[in-house]
Amino acid sequence: MAGLKYWVWLSEVKGLTNRSKLLLLDYFGTPENVYYADEDEYRLVEGIEPRQIALLAEKSLENADRILGACSRLGLRLLTMQDADYPMRLRNIFEPPCLLYVKGQLPVIDEEVAVAMVGTRKASPYGIEAAEKIAYGLCKQGAVVISGAAAGVDSASHRGALRAGGKTIAVLGNGLDIVYPAENAWLYRDIAASGALISEYPPGTAAEAWHFPVRNRIISGLSLGTVYRNLNSLVEAGMVRRVSIPGRADRFDHTLCWHSHLYCTACGGVVDADVDEKQVMRLVRRQKDVVVQDCAVVLFGLCEACAKKQAEG
Repeated sequence: MAGLKYWVWLSEVKGLTNRSKLLLLDYFGTPENVYYADEDEYRLVEGIEPRQIALLAEKSLENADRILGACSRLGLRLLTMQDADYPMRLRNIFEPPCLLYVKGQLPVIDEEVAVAMVGTRKASPYGIEAAEKIAYGLCKQGAVVISGAAAGVDSASHRGALRAGGKTIAVLGNGLDIVYPAENAWLYRDIAASGALISEYPPGTAAEAWHFPVRNRIISGLSLGTVYRNLNSLVEAGMVRRVSIPGRADRFDHTLCWHSHLYCTACGGVVDADVDEKQVMRLVRRQKDVVVQDCAVVLFGLCEACAKKQAEG
């Protein structure tokens, strides 16, 4: 526990970017070494600016002790990026979080077929039903569903996973003691009982709009594939081109038969096929980029011809 206070101190240095924290850890090895370094040593770290060095002059551990006390009262675990059970998938993303707060039992995520499910907070009744059905079906096949516990599609995805008796992980944009939205108090409890709530924000941190885009990198980093209720936001973000995909989840039972579209990222061609949930799981295990709209699966990768051409060099 003694060493954890330095992790909390570093993670809570106000105004210090996550990238700067990672640079400091890379140079000094541990947050304790960062804490005891002086101004001249900080200047040796490439990428650390004078303004950031000034921020590191605040050495009070009072806030860190307060946060650790809150974690103890709330039954939270602190997971640092140097711990053996910190997910390798997450460690390999751009700017991984230095420290995570965990409530519940985080699965050995690197050994799981983890699927992210995200979507709008203002989902239609059909969208809610579809999200629950898809999460239920994936968990019945052994997937771990990861989402953000927000209103709408996120909450529906967690409910579907719980109804299937599966594991689900909620990545929050607030402290683990803050229920957002307020009506999700029971959902928080059930997720912690069957999986885990995680956040890079300490107890007492309110939900703020800018937290959510930041936390999304954690959802993405933990997962092998993504189920997205609506592609419009991805199109607007420039991640995929606009596509029109038919299909409604209420036409299927839990042995879903989905139509898939493979968009070749090399030639731009499209290959269509019918897939079931087991095939979707196999695709996710192969770490393909998977997006789902309604009951259609959109895959991004190489078509057979381009894959063969690439293999031949």
